[in-house]
Parts: sequence; structure tokens; C-alpha cells
Amino acid sequence: MVSYKNFFLFLMLISPTFLMAQKDNSLKEKNHFNLKLIDKTPRSEIKKIKTSIKYPLNYKTAFNNLEKEIKTNKSNTSLFNYTLLSEENRGTADLSEENIKLIMNQNLEKSTLILSQNELDKPYWPKLASHTHFLFRLSYNMDGFQALFKFVIKRDSGKVAIEEIAD
Repeated sequence: MVSYKNFFLFLMLISPTFLMAQKDNSLKEKNHFNLKLIDKTPRSEIKKIKTSIKYPLNYKTAFNNLEKEIKTNKSNTSLFNYTLLSEENRGTADLSEENIKLIMNQNLEKSTLILSQNELDKPYWPKLASHTHFLFRLSYNMDGFQALFKFVIKRDSGKVAIEEIAD
């Protein structure tokens, strides 16, 4: 038979370990934000997208390429760098990569993403067209300040690039 004192001591020993594991899991979940949560593209628009031999990239693959780009690119023309510069201007003390990614994910949770193919066929995009490219508009919410990012994805190669940033 187990005594109450031993049982209580056993609970006291495992509680901190259990709490640390729970905290670690919540941090991992925060670092793995999924763009699908903020995608506001109507399914009817996605169904209109046709693939061909010359332009094989479909919506799902383009979306996955965009998500990978947003999560991994740290170049001077990336969402990561934009967030870093913004936080630096705000005077944020912790500018570590991990903290910037956490802030970026928190901002993305409040943002919206939409596919905007109709915009590509207008005259102010002379080198782009809806049959050759995808255009995603990210309204990036940074505590009330909205920055508009336009990501272009080539339908033949899947290459992602930021076409415009309006802040």
C-alpha cells in the first residue's frame, strides 16, 4: 500500500517536469503558425484556376511555396526583415531570431491573406498575368498598423517574390 506522504512527494517531483513539457509544447505551437488560418480566398476563385503543361503550378502548391517563403526567408526583402526593422524602430529589447519569429507569427494571426488574380490582368501589371502568375495580398497587421504585401508566384517555376510593400 502506498502512503499518502510518498504519493504527495511523487506528485511534487513530477509536476514541474509536466509543466515544463506543457510550456515547451505551447511555444512550439506558436512557432508553427499555419497560413491557412488567415486565407480568405473564396473557394470559387480557387476552382477557376486551370493548370497546363506550360503552367503546371496549382493553388495548393503555390500556397505551400508562399508559406515556406514567409517562414524561412530572412533576406533584406522578406517579411522577417520587415518585422525585425519595425521592432527595432519600436525599441524592442529582444531582437533575437526566435523572438522576431514569435512576433511575426503573432502579427500573422491578426492578418488576412487573399489570392487576387483579377488584379494581375490590369494595365499596371504589364509583365504579369493571371495565367502566368499568382498574386497573393497579405494585409499584415502589426498591432493596428496595416502593411500590405503583394507576393507574386510564377506558375511555371513556383518561385516566390515580393512584388510590392505598401505601408
